[in-house]
Order: sequence, then structure tokens, then C-alpha cells
Amino acid sequence: MKYKIRYETFEVMESPEEYIKSPEHVYDMVKKEFSPIQESMTIIGVNIKNGVIYKKQVGLGTYNILMCKPADLFRPLLIAGCGAFIIVHNHPSGDVTPSKEDIIFTKKVEKAAEYIGVELLDHIIFDSNDFYSFKKNSII
Repeated sequence: MKYKIRYETFEVMESPEEYIKSPEHVYDMVKKEFSPIQESMTIIGVNIKNGVIYKKQVGLGTYNILMCKPADLFRPLLIAGCGAFIIVHNHPSGDVTPSKEDIIFTKKVEKAAEYIGVELLDHIIFDSNDFYSFKKNSII
């Protein structure tokens, strides 16, 4: 049996145009890129100085659910050579409080990142008016 592997093109920024300064900065950077009616998840990969070198949408869902596995995050981050990353996803409902599933997912990703040697800097949930930082709220 033969398998065909789908190859993706990874666009890695050679010199970062933007540097992550805070959760507020990440929120301002991404809030306009997401749909107000559909959940989606993006990863932001950074270099050692928190310069953004990679950004990719890794999950798309419905108005209230999003399916994404940790492997969906790590594969592109490792290929792009990122040393750390931030997860961002939106809650179209307007409530940025993390669900039980959001917390479980983040803990799994945090543990996997530790084993792989890539640092999870934050997971930010947002809507058009507000955001929630797992780091600021001491969940990670």
C-alpha cells in the first residue's frame, strides 16, 4: 500500500516585523482577523526575542465548538523552527471565559510542549471587545 503525503508550504519570516510585548498586544494584533460568527484557532510562533516568525490558522469550527489536536499545533511550529508560541482563539458568544475543554486542551498542549522543548507562552481567548489570558490568570 502506498501513501501520498500532502506537503504544505511554510512561510517563515526571516526577520520579524512584529515583536510580542504583552497579551494586550497579541489581542490587538489578531482581533480583526477572526470571524465574529465562527470559532477559529491560530498559532503565533516566535523566536528567542519574541519576534513573530510564523503565524497560521490551525483550526476552524462552528459558532460554539472548535476541534484541534495538539499535533495540529506542533507540526508547523517545529518545521518553522519556533522556540515558543502563543495560541489564540475566539469565542463568538462574547464570553471570553475559558470552557472546561479549553482548559483541558491548554494543559495537554503545555505538557506536550514541555516534552518537545517548545515553550507555550500563552493561550488567549478573545471576542471583539475583550480577551482572556491563561498566563495572566495563572492557568499556565
